[in-house]
Amino acid sequence: MTIFFIDTNILWWYFVKNSKYHKSVKKFLDPLILDTENSFIVNEFVMIEFPFFYICNILILAVY
Repeated sequence: MTIFFIDTNILWWYFVKNSKYHKSVKKFLDPLILDTENSFIVNEFVMIEFPFFYICNILILAVY
């Protein structure tokens, strides 16, 4: 089981269709959200702006 700690802000970006980063963030999150073995727990994280998209710095990634 893989546990991802993700803040709700990243989900907000996921659903903002007018954002120019929407497609990149959606592409990043889709595999995680669609994988039923993943558990999402809200935690704090940092959004780092890159020239092409926003990426989240996941603080804790526990892989079992």
